[in-house]
Amino acid sequence: TETETETVIALPSEKFFAALADALARATRDAHGDADKDLRNELFVAARLLAERGGAWRARFRETRVVVDVAVAAATIPEWHETHASKRVHPSACASPARPRDFEMKRLAWMLVAELAADEEGAKETLGEDGGVFVAALLAHLAPLAGFPDHAGARGAAEAIARRWSDAQRADLQTLALRSLARLAPVTMDALACAGAVETAIAAAAGDA
Repeated sequence: TETETETVIALPSEKFFAALADALARATRDAHGDADKDLRNELFVAARLLAERGGAWRARFRETRVVVDVAVAAATIPEWHETHASKRVHPSACASPARPRDFEMKRLAWMLVAELAADEEGAKETLGEDGGVFVAALLAHLAPLAGFPDHAGARGAAEAIARRWSDAQRADLQTLALRSLARLAPVTMDALACAGAVETAIAAAAGDA
């Protein structure tokens, strides 16, 4: 159709997405000063805005795989990710208590991962069959609010979360976690159910009310 043709023409080349992915990876890995972290966060925003165009735009980001890996690492470090993934994120971004720019990176990374996983194919590639570490991270932030911090083995993560975020930051992330789960539910309900997200979200929402 005419609309599809216009979308294909507007879609940048693979080199554009590869270059943006490389810039995001480098900025996340090397950012240690305020200016570096501001640039890193702007790249997270740019990637999400482009992914929000959906369809081929979102798929092209996933094809690079770098954006997915960096976003998941930034979204889940240091509370809930394997040690090897820390190579993708500068150590200063993992300090406790978190600095404001690193708190913002966490929020932006969560929104980017949720966007990349916003269709069935994206959810399968980004989250896997059981929701992966991203859903585990969301649940770890919600677990204390839900009344069972040991749920899904989240005790260690919950303790790290308590040290890392202020009360206001933690409340902000818990709200964003609920919104992210609600965004993902239509395309990955089986994975969320497998991870225990349904009962956690219900308990957290009831506790917050």
